[in-house]
Amino acid sequence: MRARIAAVTFLASALAWAGPGQASFTPTAYRYPISRISLFKADSSGEQVLYQCAGATAAECLVDVTSPASVAIIEDAARALAIEPGTYAFLQMNSCPAGTSGSDTMKVQVKGSVIVGGQLFTTSSTADAGMALGGQPELTEITFGCGSARVQLLEPLVVTANSSQTLNLLVDLTKVTWTDANASPGMGGCKADGSTAQDVCTSMPFIVPYVGSAPPTFERYLVAHSATAGVMTVDDANASVNFAVDADRHVFYVSVAPYYSETSPGGGDPAHGGPDYNTSTRSFSANADESIAFQTGGSSIDNRVGFTGFERRSHAGVCKNEASTAAAWQYQAFMQ
Repeated sequence: MRARIAAVTFLASALAWAGPGQASFTPTAYRYPISRISLFKADSSGEQVLYQCAGATAAECLVDVTSPASVAIIEDAARALAIEPGTYAFLQMNSCPAGTSGSDTMKVQVKGSVIVGGQLFTTSSTADAGMALGGQPELTEITFGCGSARVQLLEPLVVTANSSQTLNLLVDLTKVTWTDANASPGMGGCKADGSTAQDVCTSMPFIVPYVGSAPPTFERYLVAHSATAGVMTVDDANASVNFAVDADRHVFYVSVAPYYSETSPGGGDPAHGGPDYNTSTRSFSANADESIAFQTGGSSIDNRVGFTGFERRSHAGVCKNEASTAAAWQYQAFMQ
């Protein structure tokens, strides 16, 4: 099998206007550690490494996923790999080296600009909170938990002798970072100084490996919430749901993130805050009507969001965590 990075999808960055203290924005540079990309059989055995970083730490494996030149390093390493014949069901990308877990941390580096309250803020390498008023954007570090993107192939990949496959690295950083004047520091993905200065945060970046003959695409939704039935508009949106979709329009990966705009309710708003979207997806499946059922978060006792049937169009419904005591939220999804 010859594996190569054939298509990397990037999205342009833009300034975003926001309300007091909060604003989502798309970074112009995003350095994320990619330690290993592997294929696995259905029982998680038979690992076949498609890419292995030469570094011994996550810091030594940082890749600017907004830069085709940086990703070309992975492309060069993934050419002409010998993969054992077999049937493979999973692709996995690890951010940290073998032996680490989600309780271990690594650093991501982001760069970008955003307008808050009519003033331009830029990422800063020296500001304690990671954001400075004015100036040119600089790379700033944010602590994040080690993790992986595990993708179940819709159809198992059958590798035969002398066959050739194409590995795509799907990258979407739309509004993946935001600034907040009251963020909490730590491995939750924020750089904060405990004061009223603008902090910088990031959610789990949308970086997904994919094997297929045609490049995958995206479906994106903004989501508004209400504790009671009522009219919601896109101006009320404070979360996003993103699907990675193959050439046959099948969803093969789900990502969620908070979303901030000048009219977005805060997450703690009892009427419109909604559940927590600052997390990764734990499980998902397609229903008979092509809607997607998915659950985020690490367990059933937190306030992470879940859907029993997220329709692939603008629609209204109810979402909640699977815990019996979790609050149910009315929601309106707006396809972008």
